[in-house]
Amino acid sequence: MKKLTCLLLALLMVIAVFASCGKAEEPVDTDPEVTTEAEETTGAPEGSTEEATTEPEVTTEAEEPLVMKDYELSSFKIVYNGSYLADIAEVFADEIMEIANVELDVVADNGEASGYEFIIGRAERDISEVCFDHKSFKHAASAGIYCDDGKVQFLGLDRNTIRTSIDYFFNNVLTEESQTVSLPEEGGLCEKIDPASLSIPVKADASQFRMVTNNVLMHYYTEKWGVSEKQSRIAELVGAYALYDADIIAFQEVDAPWYSQHGLTKEMESLGYSLVVVDTGYVSNNANPLYYKTSRFNLLECGFEEYDSSSLPGGPYEGRWYTWAVLEEKTTGKQLVVSSTHFVAGLTNVSGEITELYRQESARQLVAFEASMRSKYPNAVVLMAGDYNSRLNSQAHSIMSASLNSARDTAEKKVNMNYDTSTTLGKKPGRGNPPSVIDHIFYTKTDKITAKHYEVVVSKYSYNYSDHVPVLFDFEIK
Repeated sequence: MKKLTCLLLALLMVIAVFASCGKAEEPVDTDPEVTTEAEETTGAPEGSTEEATTEPEVTTEAEEPLVMKDYELSSFKIVYNGSYLADIAEVFADEIMEIANVELDVVADNGEASGYEFIIGRAERDISEVCFDHKSFKHAASAGIYCDDGKVQFLGLDRNTIRTSIDYFFNNVLTEESQTVSLPEEGGLCEKIDPASLSIPVKADASQFRMVTNNVLMHYYTEKWGVSEKQSRIAELVGAYALYDADIIAFQEVDAPWYSQHGLTKEMESLGYSLVVVDTGYVSNNANPLYYKTSRFNLLECGFEEYDSSSLPGGPYEGRWYTWAVLEEKTTGKQLVVSSTHFVAGLTNVSGEITELYRQESARQLVAFEASMRSKYPNAVVLMAGDYNSRLNSQAHSIMSASLNSARDTAEKKVNMNYDTSTTLGKKPGRGNPPSVIDHIFYTKTDKITAKHYEVVVSKYSYNYSDHVPVLFDFEIK
């Protein structure tokens, strides 16, 4: 009986095996976000601080798979837009010659598209409609190429991102000694740039706010710069701010050419920012403009005030101003009063003592303004950013820090604190005693705000458009 039972069980097992072999194969879930328990345990050993490295994911613009096409490399020419990109184009040609032994012509963009082209920088012609439209900045945080039937645009707002895109081309498209390149007939082949890899911090939490202040250097002083430096300034500036992810931006030394020649406000609007527009004679020529992230804030009120220097010996003197705005976060109703200012650096034919008195008087008036706005908006926090032309040991700085918190002093995390904020000093740490720090962010002394991160942004994106580098401040509001 036992033998019969065993034989029956064995027969059932054989039948089950054959039945399973006859079934259709179950589909495999290929969702890249789904990981198995075994996969989660792979990588660095437990307790290791080293992160597992992976190849950067290549993403495309189109939902459908890209249609690829092979092109003869020798059929292309290299077109650059703007003389400041000529050297990048020439180096690109040299590299193609070295890798693939193919010599390509390098020409300046004349506004007319013809044949197959590698385009360095934005193109002032119809190609912009199908390739990289520099005014949309939709690829501002990407590196790679965008193609349309043999027109190949290297993505990038400035020399740095364009060079990153060229490197992407060599690493992902062109192989050694190849006479052909396989490119999308139309669409993007690009990857996200990790801001951290560019020494640009990422917000620890999306609920935090980020304020950046930056003296961008008035156009008058750039006359001594080379042609390529002047031409690339707006691209360098906007390229940097596409990656900073600031919610509020305080600029200083923005004279008329920044608006009229460089189109600063139009470019910032393309990044998703609105200009605080004050109904004064300085609407289109505000030396200390404020920009805020349009998607995050409503503008409740704003103003543009001149410091009163009539009480100074021999005063009043040439005016200095500050711009202010009351912002309300759309989702939470949290209110911020923000300002941008630039204290006087020097007065013509006036002693340094009078100049310092002017800075001290400006500081007193700012402190009084902060108090008045706290009274008017009791639930708001006030943040005051700018180029104060006042070192850490100055009397003007003491007046501000006596009534307000300095973000530099209070932040939980501080980065590059041994760097001065002016570029001429900032490229080397530890210059000056105390450091020649003149760019500051002050805020209301209240437990409603928590200072999380303060950084002097020392990055290859920081030095290309001004003699100052940005100061970045992340904070939370209860």
